[in-house]
Amino acid sequence: MKKISIYPLILIAAQPVFAERFELPTRSLDGNWWLSIDQEQRLGFLAGYFCCSYFDLKNQKYSRMSWRNIEPQITEYYNNKSNSKQVIIQNIIKLFVEKNNSPSKPNSKKYSFFDGEYWRQSDRPHKIGFIEGYVNCWNTNKVPLMNSDGVEQWVLRLDKWYGIRIDDPSEINEKRVDAKIPIVMLLVKNK
Repeated sequence: MKKISIYPLILIAAQPVFAERFELPTRSLDGNWWLSIDQEQRLGFLAGYFCCSYFDLKNQKYSRMSWRNIEPQITEYYNNKSNSKQVIIQNIIKLFVEKNNSPSKPNSKKYSFFDGEYWRQSDRPHKIGFIEGYVNCWNTNKVPLMNSDGVEQWVLRLDKWYGIRIDDPSEINEKRVDAKIPIVMLLVKNK
């Protein structure tokens, strides 16, 4: 009897589904949007965008720069250049990442620390920003992923999956704490 390995099927199922699209509310993610959200949401956006760019798109340049360092630079850029407010955020991120010549600090562990503990410790604006950034990067650079729900629904689904309660954010399902956020996003996308 011929043995068939199920491992390739598991690996395929664990990968992002290329024929689908995560959908976010339609709005222009430009300088006006950037300056209208708070710093924590901006940091979350950059964290999600960098997570996707480095781990999914394999762009090593995103391992060279901290989103915490780039956020004030982007904010200053949008504040000081009035004609730049219509430029979409992806173009500004790329501008700053390309200018950075720091040595690369590759991380071999897929999605690094972007897991349940990271999600639990993030406040709501950071979570919203993370989803917006990750999805924006993915939809811009790959065949888009899909869901008709808004970002708030994504935050609630991930909170529920990780066992994080709104009334007690210190609570978490210990069996799920190590699961990586992008993988969980795929698991809960249609729930």
